[in-house]
Parts: sequence; structure tokens; C-alpha cells
Amino acid sequence: MKKLAITKILCTSEVSQAEFESDVLDDRYEALREDLVALLDKHGFEYQSAETSFLGFSKYSLVRCQQCGNYMTDRHENPAGLEGVSEHEELVYQGATHEGNQLCEMCLPEGHRWALA
Repeated sequence: MKKLAITKILCTSEVSQAEFESDVLDDRYEALREDLVALLDKHGFEYQSAETSFLGFSKYSLVRCQQCGNYMTDRHENPAGLEGVSEHEELVYQGATHEGNQLCEMCLPEGHRWALA
């Protein structure tokens, strides 16, 4: 029996306000799409779609986990977390400042309010 394989690829890029407001991003995204189409075709996959959204670092208290480098939202600074943009929860983790270090839910010690375990 045939099955349809659906592969989801997530990638990130930090952009400046100037890049956000210019046409530079459109050119970068089109070049990326063209490269992806060729790469996927080479490996027997078919490009279907892409979607780009933007999260403000200050609005969502986004930082990088100081232990593993994951993107995270510091719940001490932003108690609401990513409320309203839950589609990004698989890429932007919950986190908090613990003993002076910004740690994501994967790296916070067990028992911490925002730790995964």
C-alpha cells in the first residue's frame, strides 16, 4: 500500500528591522525556495509550500538558551509566553532565568516551574 510521506522542515533567521522593512528578504526567500526545490527534487521529494512569520524579540522576550542554544521565551519576563502564536511552540521553547542563566524548559532543573520534567 502506498503512503504519502510528509516532511516538515523548520528553519530560522534573525533579521534586522531594516531588512524586515526592505525587499532584501523577498530576494533571500525566493533564492532559498529555488535552492530547496532543487535539493528536494534531487532526493525524490516534491516542494509543496513555505510560510514565514516574524516574532519580535522584545515583544515575546525571546532569547537563546545559554546551555543548549534553543530559542526560548523567558516566562519571568513574559508570563503569557507565546499566547496567540502557538504554532511556534515546537521551535521556541518555554524558559526562565535560573541562577542568573537563561535556560529553556529542556535545560531547567527538574522541578522548576517552567522545566519540562
